Amino acid sequence: MIIYLFDLFYFIRNKFFYFINYKKNLNSDLLFLNSINNDTCSNFTPNGNILLVEMNNFHLECIDSIVYYFNMLGYKVDIMLRAEANYNNAIKMELSDILSILQSTKIQSYDFVFLNTMVLSLKLNHHIPKLVNIKSKYGILGIYHTISDIYKFNDIKNYKEKRYFSLRDLQFNKINLNGISCSKNVGIKFKRNNIATFISIGFPIYHRNFRKQLYKTIDKLLNDGIVNFKFILIGRSDFRDLKFEQYISFFKNPTNDELLNILKEYNPHYTLGIFDNFAHKHYLMDCTSGLRQFSLMYNLPFVINNNFGISFGFDNSNAIFFDNDLYNALKYAIKNINTQIYDSLKSNLLMLNEKLNKDSIFLLQSYIESLKSKEVK
Repeated sequence: MIIYLFDLFYFIRNKFFYFINYKKNLNSDLLFLNSINNDTCSNFTPNGNILLVEMNNFHLECIDSIVYYFNMLGYKVDIMLRAEANYNNAIKMELSDILSILQSTKIQSYDFVFLNTMVLSLKLNHHIPKLVNIKSKYGILGIYHTISDIYKFNDIKNYKEKRYFSLRDLQFNKINLNGISCSKNVGIKFKRNNIATFISIGFPIYHRNFRKQLYKTIDKLLNDGIVNFKFILIGRSDFRDLKFEQYISFFKNPTNDELLNILKEYNPHYTLGIFDNFAHKHYLMDCTSGLRQFSLMYNLPFVINNNFGISFGFDNSNAIFFDNDLYNALKYAIKNINTQIYDSLKSNLLMLNEKLNKDSIFLLQSYIESLKSKEVK
């Protein structure tokens, strides 16, 4: 109850300050957007027939999968990212230059511009199709990471033309988005070991309920003489109040290469999802946690709240669910790391991911063919 009241207080406070500062933040964003020079794209030369764009410094984990999907359909993809983006093999530019290029005639050589995120996050969120007039041959495709944004930005026309995807099938009021999984298997084979290792990444690890449940469960495991476990936590900001440091390691904002080294060093067994029904309810209704992709991409079965696991498309054959009893779920997971039960979880998770990626390629192909056929008519 105390955690819920804290969450409710901060939710209301954040809403209050959002409205109080809205005009000031909007003016600041407009000042930047109106200062952009549209003549900065002379050095840009298209090489592919799809331009994949991410204007923010997040959701980069989707890029490899989207490129893979287009490659499987015979397309060559140019990737355009911010100059500071932590990603290789991409055209990297200042945000102002990206916006300038998207409004230029050079974009007309691409079949599609694929927007990895439909909003540009400055001090406020801005709808990219309304910021820039993108004139590729067949227009835009893109991912709405939050389905309700379609209503927020009044983007019903493009939605009805089937230009948009979510990261899993989502429904919101009368809006239905089909999901592309963006979970191409990374192909790492982790070494077997006797230390059951759980990894959790991103926003949910900072929630009070996450720390409360994790610390309480570790204390209980140790009291029962269970010591062969490790938790790896990864986030963008410092992790406050870190306890049980012998059993918990925290890494702040690693690069892709650093993340790969962490995984190779610790050889994790599971993805850990401890979600709160109030603070994280948007993951059930509106969007999808990146942990879902992580579990699928790295073939690391989830230990996850039952309702979130089912909503994310998992079941008891490929994940370990819990309701209020995290302790028994983790105890079961630790006990079975070197058994057929664990091997079966991984095998079933791999089969699920292969199906999701095949379905994603087929769905992308059907959207493309539909839009191209309409253009011909």
